[in-house]
Amino acid sequence: MIEGYVYLMVEGDQYGEEKYKIGVTKNDPSLRLKKLKTGNSGELSLLKTYRSKNYKKIEKMIHKKYFNKRTLSQNEFFNLEDANVLNFIEDCKMLENVIDVLEENPFYK
Repeated sequence: MIEGYVYLMVEGDQYGEEKYKIGVTKNDPSLRLKKLKTGNSGELSLLKTYRSKNYKKIEKMIHKKYFNKRTLSQNEFFNLEDANVLNFIEDCKMLENVIDVLEENPFYK
C-alpha cells in the first residue's frame, strides 16, 4: 500500500491572525507547501507531518473531529487551539490505531 502524509500548516494573515490547514499528500510535504505558497497572499508554514498508509482516512477523521472549528470558507482550514496543534501527531497515531483495530475486525469490512 502506498504511504503518504497528513500535514498541518499554519497561515498567518496581515492582521496577525492564524488559521490551520489539514491536508494530505503522497509526495514530500515541503513540495506541497511550495505549491500552496504560489499565489497565496498569507504566510504559510509547515508545522507537522505524519506518514502513514492510512493518510487519507486519518485526514478524513481529523476533519470530522474538528468540524466545528472550520473557517467560514468551509474548506481544509480550521481555527485550532494551541492544544489541538500540539497534539496533532498524537491524534494521528490514535486514529491510525483505531483504523488498524477496525481493519482487523471481520465485521467492519
